[in-house]
Amino acid sequence: MISFPPFQHGVIIGLILSDGWLQLQSKQRCINSQLYFKQSLERSKYVLFVFNILSHYCSSYPYLVSSKRDNVRSYGLEFFTRSLPCFTKIYFLFYKDSIKVIPENIYDLLTPPALSH
Repeated sequence: MISFPPFQHGVIIGLILSDGWLQLQSKQRCINSQLYFKQSLERSKYVLFVFNILSHYCSSYPYLVSSKRDNVRSYGLEFFTRSLPCFTKIYFLFYKDSIKVIPENIYDLLTPPALSH
């Protein structure tokens, strides 16, 4: 099974604690999770920086997204990873009944990379 090096694991934990999210994907018989990360265009340098760190787990480049809220259109940059068991393991730490929660072992997960992201 694929596992994360400590630095990348910390980055993923930090993203989940901030603006990243995990989503379960079911395809045929296997169920695995993907990491999604989206920021506004003003923060596109940060998105590209994070993508550089996690690109090994992605199958496509970041892409432009638009959204409309209160009749105001905004643009952002988003990317997502492949569906992998290592993300599913983290998914079950942070999600209970599809709701994001803080895991009980959060102290063990907070490394310097996690805190910086």
